[in-house]
Amino acid sequence: VWPAELAQWAETAHFSYTAGVGSPAQRKALVAGTVASQGVRMIGVTFDTVGHVVELLQGVEIAALVIDEISMARNPASNRFRSIIQLAARAKQRLGLTGSPTPNNIADIFGIVGLVDLGKALGTSHARFKSNFMVKVGQRAWQIAERPGARDEVLGRIKHMVSVVRTADVVDGMPTFTRNIISLTLPLAAMQKYREVESGLLDDDEIHDDAVLIKLQQVANGRVLDAAGNVQVVHDVKLDAAADLIDELLVAGEQVIVVYQFTADAQEVLKRWPDQSMWFKSSDAVECLKAWNEGLPILVLHSRSAGHGVNLQ
Repeated sequence: VWPAELAQWAETAHFSYTAGVGSPAQRKALVAGTVASQGVRMIGVTFDTVGHVVELLQGVEIAALVIDEISMARNPASNRFRSIIQLAARAKQRLGLTGSPTPNNIADIFGIVGLVDLGKALGTSHARFKSNFMVKVGQRAWQIAERPGARDEVLGRIKHMVSVVRTADVVDGMPTFTRNIISLTLPLAAMQKYREVESGLLDDDEIHDDAVLIKLQQVANGRVLDAAGNVQVVHDVKLDAAADLIDELLVAGEQVIVVYQFTADAQEVLKRWPDQSMWFKSSDAVECLKAWNEGLPILVLHSRSAGHGVNLQ
C-alpha cells in the first residue's frame, strides 16, 4: 500500500520505493538496486524479513527509520527487536507509530520507547525498568502489575517525544461499530472432544497449556490438526453460522471481511464461495487490495498479515 500512498502526496511523489520482500535472493537484489540508485530512497521491510535486511544494509547510511505498528516489536528479548535496534542505532531520525502502545501494561512501553530514543528516557535495562515500575502478582513471568504511580512517572519521562492523535480527530464520519456476539451450542460429540482436550490443562506448565488452549480453539472452530498435520472435521456449527451471516450481508449488497484464526478455517470459507472470495496473503496483497477496493464480495484475511499497511476503502 505504501507505493500508492507515496504517489498521492506532492511531498513524497518523487520518492523511490522498494519493498524488501520475496526470497532471500530477491530481497538482496532489490535492496542492492535501491542502495545504488539516486535521490530519496525508501525500503519497506516486514517484521519477518527485517533480520535479513539488516545484514544487507551493513555500511549503508540510514537517514530515517519509521517503524509502523512498533508495538509488534516491543519485546526486548525478541529477535525482531534486536534486529530493529541495530537499524535504529544507525538512523539519524527515528519515528514509531502505534495505536496500542501499552496493550497489556506500562511494561510494554519500554521496548517501544527504546527503539525510538535508544534508552535515553527509560534506560537500557529491561530488568531494571520492571524492578522500578512493576511488581509480580503471580509465579509466571508475565504475571506483573504496575506499581502505584508508575504510569504517571513513565509517561512524564516520555511526554516530550510523544504525539497523540485522539480518536475523535480521525473517526469523524465513520460508521458506528456494532458488536454482535452469536452464541452457539456444540454437538455432543464435539463437546466431549472439547472436554477431553481440556482435561490436559496443567497449572504449572505454561508451554504445555498454550498448546492445549490452541487445540481447544481448533475444536471450537470445528477443524483440528492431528499429529500428522492432517485436518480432522469435528463439526460445522461455527462455519454454518458464519455462512448464514455472510450470505445475509451479501444479499444486502455488503462486502464482507472474514478474519480467520487457523488456515483450515480460511480454506473452508474459500471453498464455500470460490468465485466471490480471495485469500489475502503478502505474496498477492496488491492484487487482493485492488480487487477489494473494486468491489470484491469476500476478503479472507488473518489479523497478523493485514494488521498494518493495508488500505481498505
